[in-house]
Amino acid sequence: MPPFTVPENVQQDGSVACEKPGSLARGPGAKALTMEERFSLEANRRQPSSLRSLVAEFAGAKDVVSLAGGLPPPSLFPIASLSAKLTDGTEVSLSEPARSQQYNTVLRGFPSLLSWCSELTARLHRPAGTYETLITNGSSHTLEMVLNLFLNPGDSFLVEQFHFPLTTEVFAPCRGFQPIAVAMDGEGILPDALEGTLAGLWSRGEALPKLLYTIPAGQNPTGASASPERRAALYEIARRYDLLIVEDDPYHMLRFPDGPDRLPGLSGLLPGYLSLDVDSRVVRVDTFSKCLAPGLRLGWVTAHPTAIAKLTMNVQAATTGPCSLTQGLVSDMLQAWGPQGFESFILNLQRVYAQRSQVLHDLCTLHLSDYAEWERPAGGMFLWMRLKGVDSALELWGDMRREGVVAVPGSTLSLKNSPPAPFLRLSFSQASDVEFEQFCLRLRRVLEARAGPALERQVDKLQV
Repeated sequence: MPPFTVPENVQQDGSVACEKPGSLARGPGAKALTMEERFSLEANRRQPSSLRSLVAEFAGAKDVVSLAGGLPPPSLFPIASLSAKLTDGTEVSLSEPARSQQYNTVLRGFPSLLSWCSELTARLHRPAGTYETLITNGSSHTLEMVLNLFLNPGDSFLVEQFHFPLTTEVFAPCRGFQPIAVAMDGEGILPDALEGTLAGLWSRGEALPKLLYTIPAGQNPTGASASPERRAALYEIARRYDLLIVEDDPYHMLRFPDGPDRLPGLSGLLPGYLSLDVDSRVVRVDTFSKCLAPGLRLGWVTAHPTAIAKLTMNVQAATTGPCSLTQGLVSDMLQAWGPQGFESFILNLQRVYAQRSQVLHDLCTLHLSDYAEWERPAGGMFLWMRLKGVDSALELWGDMRREGVVAVPGSTLSLKNSPPAPFLRLSFSQASDVEFEQFCLRLRRVLEARAGPALERQVDKLQV
């Protein structure tokens, strides 16, 4: 029995939790809005900084004497040169130390890094429409910007039944956005559940959500990955109800569906929703956090040019752009590697994660198969475990703490008014093989202790 089952108390329309949605009801089959019509009130009010735009326009221009910018002179910067030795032995020297210590005068990011991200996106995802790219401070800040770009207070948006909670716990309450969760299985959101949720809202005269937030590959927390057929079905529903799709794909390159001996590399990865997007309803969020290092605080977002223009205004106002030094170093590193070097780096990531996931899977099979069920991870960083005979994994939290074993209960990864969940999210990204076995043995003790009284109660009932 797979770990994904639709709870009995899921509504007939497919939704598992819903807070009061906002206004602006639009029915299925309505004419698609333009990108400008989708913007929130805040986004429509946002305008570019006239000062920063002027400085950026003439930065580096030939035959122009500019006294416009209050930029520190490069001769006073403290770093004259900077070099780094990569784990594969490659030596990288910062090619533009002065520029890498200056303000971002190119508003969308370092040109060389921006070009690299745009080209990689085009190669991996083959966008069906017209898109542009923006370098960002990582996916967390990007997601906050994207929600603010399209949602007004009271507006609703769709999330997976179990999901990365930053959008629903942190961003949504502060702005008054209303999340609606949709039932899922091992491939992510169920098309019938999505259709049922939207049709149910419409039939009850409630406003429809404006966008769907989804992690389509190696999903956090469940590890679910949508097949091409599943993605196509969800995209068609999004078209029918005029939903935007916010595709947050941090684990895209961490795929290993056939284990450590048959890795997909980059060429074997499934393209994202951009490849299906004929009418510019996809906003794709990428990050270097999982494919390089989270401390770099770099990512990129790909969307319709009009949306990118507004997001650029937001980035420049909030952070003055990502760290120039980081952009310069990462760009030089990627150029030093070249396509083959980056491919080799990703293959090694896939191999290590595949091996780690296999070790955890095998140890769980050895020690926990009587008490839990799961599927072997095919990507990402997590094994999603369903505990047998347990209504809510939160019930075990105290016993787990006393045994010195920690995993994330599924209920903390769903909406607050969701039903109890017998799931645990186990991360295989950092722990050693020895620690994996210690975890399994300690969790087994917790589950054995819980199963003992339950078994005694069953025996007592039979004797009566």
